[in-house]
Amino acid sequence: MLRVIKIYIFAVVLFSAALAASDVKIFLSISPKEVYSGEEVQVALNIESLKRVKVEYSELDKIASFPVISIKDSSKNVIDEVGGGKRSLVRLTRTYTVIPTKNITIAPIEVKIDGKIYSTKTEVLKVRGASTKGDNFLFRMSSDKKELVVGEPFIIKIELIEPVAFNSPNIEYLAPKFEEFEASTLGAGESVKKGNRVVRTIKYLLTPKSAGEFVIDPATAKIEMQVGPEAQTPFAFFGTESQWKNIVSNTIKVRVKELPQKVNVIGEFKIRQSINKLSSSAKKPIEMTLKISGRGSLQSLKNIAYSIPNVTIYSKEPKIEHVADEKGIQSSYTRKFVFISEHDFSIPSLSLKGYDTEKKALYELQSKAYNIHIKESSNIMDLLNRSGAATKAKEGSKEAKVHSKINEIVGEKKSSSSNIESLSQESKKIEDILLDKEYFKRRYIKDSYSFATVVLLVIVAFLFGLLSAWYIPKILVLLGAKKTKSTLYNNYNEALSILYPHTTEDSKIEEMVKKLYEVVNGNESITIDTIELERMIKKIKRTSRKKK
Repeated sequence: MLRVIKIYIFAVVLFSAALAASDVKIFLSISPKEVYSGEEVQVALNIESLKRVKVEYSELDKIASFPVISIKDSSKNVIDEVGGGKRSLVRLTRTYTVIPTKNITIAPIEVKIDGKIYSTKTEVLKVRGASTKGDNFLFRMSSDKKELVVGEPFIIKIELIEPVAFNSPNIEYLAPKFEEFEASTLGAGESVKKGNRVVRTIKYLLTPKSAGEFVIDPATAKIEMQVGPEAQTPFAFFGTESQWKNIVSNTIKVRVKELPQKVNVIGEFKIRQSINKLSSSAKKPIEMTLKISGRGSLQSLKNIAYSIPNVTIYSKEPKIEHVADEKGIQSSYTRKFVFISEHDFSIPSLSLKGYDTEKKALYELQSKAYNIHIKESSNIMDLLNRSGAATKAKEGSKEAKVHSKINEIVGEKKSSSSNIESLSQESKKIEDILLDKEYFKRRYIKDSYSFATVVLLVIVAFLFGLLSAWYIPKILVLLGAKKTKSTLYNNYNEALSILYPHTTEDSKIEEMVKKLYEVVNGNESITIDTIELERMIKKIKRTSRKKK
């Protein structure tokens, strides 16, 4: 009896171990099992377990070489039969949708479940060949070049041709994956009637990123087809039935070679420039426009910029345009620059390297250089900087006039008197008086104002002081409540002159200078924070006083 009990316990343990070992099951299911080229296939990754588990899926954007166009997750409870018994399992399903155009082998897919790695088995899907034609439809893809170099643009054209009588069907279009190329759509596509057909066309501008031989995957279209009366079900009584049909285009092979050397532009291009003036006043803008245009691609061209010592340079974002036609691609790059300086300067010439794909040859593009002359400024702020020298020169001139007057007086005295000592003393007295500025001030006050006038002025000043002490604080409070703009620096030209020399000291000052420049030149969309402007100017003046 004891032996039977032991055997029973051993069997239970083995059965429990078997159940534990099969707690998690992972497998793939494919629907449908066999498809035509261009039809959708659902590849379902299934996970079954006795309880809810934590699942970490690996990123999967392709199955075989075909892109995943959609991913859907779902879960449900299923009944599993094990050893004559039944058990309830939780099934988690992640479904990937792909559109294969040839037979594919689905490699094992790894999934982490509760920290442990599981893998599916390898699966094979057979795909029947399909034409690019179907039910009077034609779907085709073409390229204007089959051999090119890295960076050389080419055009892919995709056409869907359908009968006019088809009555504008619903079409879902899936573009190819241009993974080895820089790609952009040329225009919004067009639909043109040609005889009894409608041709829908879309073009792409592609630029290869590396050398090699590449196959561009087909485009796919899903078309809603109306079912004929003989194929309709009894429920067609409630409306016309329809079904969806997939159609695929052909593939394209391209061969991409390496460039002979690194270049800035690929194709045939020219540089054109325009400048508004070659001479200007200090701190006044010089505007220049640079344009590169021609046949080919400018996608490899980096932003063009200038760096000139002691010159402030502003530039707008470049405008890059591509226009495709039957002859190829016409491209242009336009950028505007503004130069501001206080001294003469030169705008240097720029050199760009190009590769002509038609002539298979390298060439060089050279921009013009300009010498800019800056005139002496008439700005009041600049004139004040030179006021010290002017004042000294003026004072020297006055002193010279005084000495001249003294010599004249002394000369007259010499002719009318023979007393040399008396003449010398009188000359010295006259010289002292003429050079004594305080003497003239005292004399002016004494001659101009009587005692009564002085008393009256003192009384008026006293009354004005009382009124100021009473009303000015209230006025300031009122102005502070309604203040939206600075009362000191509404003159943006003057503010620009003050801030400009300090643009390299603070990024905020540089940003304010840019805004002031825009406003001064008529840009009404820019708003100046005048309170911040006043704060900056006060700070600069305080710093200037400390340095003195």
